[in-house]
Amino acid sequence: MDKNVSAVSGIIKHRFTDFFVNEIDKKDNVVRLTDIGLPEDELVESREKARLEVEKLDVKSWPEDATERLTPKLGPTVTEKIKELTLKGPSDEIVMTNPLGDDKEARKEVHDLLRAVLGGRFETSSTQSSEISIKWCRGGRPRREQHPYDKEKPYIHFVLQKSNRDSSDAVNHLSRMIKVKDKLMNVAGTKDKRGITTQRLCIKRGNMTLQDVWKRVNNAGTENQKEKKKVRRTIQEALQERGERGCRIGNLTYESENFALGDLNGNRFGIILRDVESDGEDTINASLKVLAERGFINYFGMQRFGTSVIPTHYIGWLLLNSDWEGACDSILRLRPNEDDDCVKGRKAWLDDKNGKEALKLLPRKMVAERAIIEHLHKSNRDFLGALSRIPRNLRTMYVHAYQSYIWNSVVSERMRTFGLKVVAGDVVSAGEDVKRVEEGEEDKYSIYDVLMPLPGHGVLYPTGKLGEKYKEMLEMDHLDYQKLWRPQKEFSMEGGYRKIVHLPKDVTWSVIQYASDDEQLLKSAEEELLGLDLETVEGERKHTAVSMAFNLGSSTYATMLLREVLKGNEKRNHS
Repeated sequence: MDKNVSAVSGIIKHRFTDFFVNEIDKKDNVVRLTDIGLPEDELVESREKARLEVEKLDVKSWPEDATERLTPKLGPTVTEKIKELTLKGPSDEIVMTNPLGDDKEARKEVHDLLRAVLGGRFETSSTQSSEISIKWCRGGRPRREQHPYDKEKPYIHFVLQKSNRDSSDAVNHLSRMIKVKDKLMNVAGTKDKRGITTQRLCIKRGNMTLQDVWKRVNNAGTENQKEKKKVRRTIQEALQERGERGCRIGNLTYESENFALGDLNGNRFGIILRDVESDGEDTINASLKVLAERGFINYFGMQRFGTSVIPTHYIGWLLLNSDWEGACDSILRLRPNEDDDCVKGRKAWLDDKNGKEALKLLPRKMVAERAIIEHLHKSNRDFLGALSRIPRNLRTMYVHAYQSYIWNSVVSERMRTFGLKVVAGDVVSAGEDVKRVEEGEEDKYSIYDVLMPLPGHGVLYPTGKLGEKYKEMLEMDHLDYQKLWRPQKEFSMEGGYRKIVHLPKDVTWSVIQYASDDEQLLKSAEEELLGLDLETVEGERKHTAVSMAFNLGSSTYATMLLREVLKGNEKRNHS
């Protein structure tokens, strides 16, 4: 953004502990892991209290005030029958009340009265003739009364810190530990693999409590459960050791609402840039000051397109052309530098069409491949059906990657042609509206107002050379820019808008000296909460690093910000 500032060179992500990401929620709160203990749980306490009351209850006892309370509503005959049913103890006998008419509220009062007087030891149900049948609960023990949370708060939210793990891999691991289907577990955003990332997760809890989720994820329980190998460790051990498989959860709460992918305002990054070389500390400060004040070109990062020989956006192009078989083949193709199990699993399907063996070999983290093979193994050549088995957030990723590829190309063309000035025909945000800049209006807007559309149906394209660029690129890919809707919604291009220059918020930095490339320079929240110290490395602190932190909006890439700082002088990238 300023060619007069000298370049800085350095190494990004030398260690995964050099890259921290904390989600920013819709209320602009930075999501942090602050409590990893077994949560206090009102629901558990309520259920335990009810259990103890049931154990104390003599189910064959007739409460002293029962006759007095029931007779006015049910009459002496029915009340006496209920008393006899109670004193005999659990049986299959049924007592019927007299018909109560069509008054639904009156029937509800009777249900509530019986439950209040007799402690829930009987099941009651209304008949078509408006009577109420009364019979013993199974086993003769009262049913557990519903806690208000069971209706009002059907979700559990918690904070996940994952270390050096892919987002989908972490979600699959958690769903197995918690014993819920992964489609019942939602995230607001996917996070980088190589790094320490913190985000919110949400599950539909069913009958689970906060403590159930905590114990399952931490594989923790009592000493007795550990001895019987039902859990791997005790609760106390879980509070002294790192999380299972790089995942640590905390800050669990009951909530009334779910959230979905995209329900976030961005991310806060904490990054160590190692082995920094520059003209001096003044140059580093000047470069970061320009970044904080002027921002950077908001390109989609390489993570969007994948690092495989088969880019994600190519699969997206196949889907947009309804080439279902080609998309499946591209996802399943062999890739260089994969683990042996991945290669053997792919070959078991590609060479022998042995779905059972392929699924046995393929790691669970290969979600898309496993979904396709599992379906094709049962339904040969139903390629669209196989693609539909991939979790929705992964299915939509392919088309989004193709949109991002087009967007990056058009923005590069715009920067070459017009630079940072606003020109007639640009698309800009004007309050809540989107419009084109007319001749003579250029001075009303700045580069921070300029939007570039993600191609799709219903978007406003810029005029002139850039509008033609969209049309030309799509036509080269056998797509009509006016016909980007598909019957399969997730394989359609709905379009959208993205600012071409992004201004980071709350940018801070410091220059530090360190002794060794293997020295950890940032501490995670889990390490803080466990009281773990960073290993002290002896020796001369002759290496320079920059520790920087900043907030970026949703779907904005820190790697693109760092590219602005390094200006192509990145020594090595481990992403």
